[in-house]
Amino acid sequence: GGLQFMSTSGDIVPRLITWVVGHNTIYSANTKHLYYTNISSDPISWQAAKASCESAILFGLKGQLTQVSSSIENNILSWKMGKNGWIGASDAAQESSWNWLLGTVATPFWSGLNSEYGGTNLNNAYTAWEPIGIASTTGEPNNLQGDNYALMQLNGFWADRPNYDPLTRSYFCEFGSTGVVPSLSLIHI
Repeated sequence: GGLQFMSTSGDIVPRLITWVVGHNTIYSANTKHLYYTNISSDPISWQAAKASCESAILFGLKGQLTQVSSSIENNILSWKMGKNGWIGASDAAQESSWNWLLGTVATPFWSGLNSEYGGTNLNNAYTAWEPIGIASTTGEPNNLQGDNYALMQLNGFWADRPNYDPLTRSYFCEFGSTGVVPSLSLIHI
């Protein structure tokens, strides 16, 4: 068996297909990762979200709070999941020095305030910080006291927030960052 995509379009541009593999879970053929969003009726802190992802296993893969490495990955999370949620970045260790925190490994990707105030991405890293004028006059990250954790907003832009934000009830876990993804079978479609 197999799955065949057919189109009546004369367009021969390659298509990217994203599979929904379970409640709040999707697989991206582009990133070869699985993503899961946990939505709670109660607010959840960034630290609790990180711990939850790191203790989760999906299809035999260990989870982590999502590291967003590309616009495709950002779009998957913001468009397909449709919720605000914590992602795996923080500047808690040193203000204005943003790192992706994957377990105990910290990968620097941003330094400073938002780009209008001299902030810059490091090593050509992808970022989606909220620009000035969307929700605030300062943009993101704005480095307000205690805002040390990255939140992806429904509009796809990122904001820095405190560990506990009473409006945040979801987070994004990523599975497959080690490059090993199980083969997925579609049955009875």
